[in-house]
Amino acid sequence: MRKSRFSDEQIIGFLNQAEAGMAVAAPCRMQGFSDATFYKWRTRGRRRTRAVVLAKTNALASNTAAHASGKPPVWHATWH
Repeated sequence: MRKSRFSDEQIIGFLNQAEAGMAVAAPCRMQGFSDATFYKWRTRGRRRTRAVVLAKTNALASNTAAHASGKPPVWHATWH
């Protein structure tokens, strides 16, 4: 897989510029990447965000259920 020309921090900066009201074409033109690349990055960022939120929600739900039933959380059981 080819390494990206831009770091994750730079990509986040481009996405934040567009969210702040700058036209999508402006950062694309200034930095030399296509609109399609911008939209691909935006989609990938949303998927990561959703996955992180879902993982946190699932962890919270499993720990809450474990505490309600009186059993220790799953991660406690793996240490014994």
